[in-house]
Amino acid sequence: MGAEVNSWMQLRDYREWWWGTNYQTEGTRRYETRGGPLMREPATYGGWMGVKTDTRKSLVVSIEGNHFRDTSLSHDTNADLAVQWNQSSAINHNLEIEFHNRKDDTQYLATVDVASHPGAQGIGGLSYLFGRIHQQTATVTLRTNLLFSRDKSLEIYAQPFITVGDYAEVRELIRPDTYEFIHFMDPAVNPHDFDFRFTAVNWNVVYRWEYRPGSTIYLVWTQGREQFDRRDFHPGSPGSFNNDIRLSSMFGTEAENKVLAKITYWFAI
Repeated sequence: MGAEVNSWMQLRDYREWWWGTNYQTEGTRRYETRGGPLMREPATYGGWMGVKTDTRKSLVVSIEGNHFRDTSLSHDTNADLAVQWNQSSAINHNLEIEFHNRKDDTQYLATVDVASHPGAQGIGGLSYLFGRIHQQTATVTLRTNLLFSRDKSLEIYAQPFITVGDYAEVRELIRPDTYEFIHFMDPAVNPHDFDFRFTAVNWNVVYRWEYRPGSTIYLVWTQGREQFDRRDFHPGSPGSFNNDIRLSSMFGTEAENKVLAKITYWFAI
């Protein structure tokens, strides 16, 4: 159960404003233990607000932010900046920058056997482990559309993406269908071993040629780079793992390139 109030308005100068607030009562998480017992979810509340400039102009800017938290003090904040530039009737560009900051009191880590971890309490012989995570995500999305003529166009898309996570304090669920945890006593399970970094850079270029009405040729080039790294992947040299947001980590991996072609033909029946 929950409740929400939201509003949107457009001013006389065509600027737009929107805002809202939401409250969700305590509920049940079915899949948080990855096939184990149910787990309670604390009550969650928060809100959002955004503004956009006159959409009739060649340059349109919008800003939006939201913040949510629950009664266990987990919280989630997201900020988004978007810029649209209509350079001409045939060329337009879009830039979107998004930053996400999340602190979650119960991020699932693993399920382990109580018998192999002295001091573990567990449920039915298994311990369901959770860690406190601080995760930060940054995304930049670029789009450009060029219309050469009615039947020829070019679309360009690029998106660098990076997310990093830092873990602290391993805890285990002690009773089904509750939000009750105790500190996991086995020091062999180090929360910092789960610290991670994932980066990706994707490019797409699509050329469209409608060589006859209803019949089109698409030529596509895509390039992708991605890398997932975790602190426990470097047991002999933990200092080699960098767990912060940095652009240099995005372009250090080998790129995968693909070239595709698609042809459609319209039959008059």
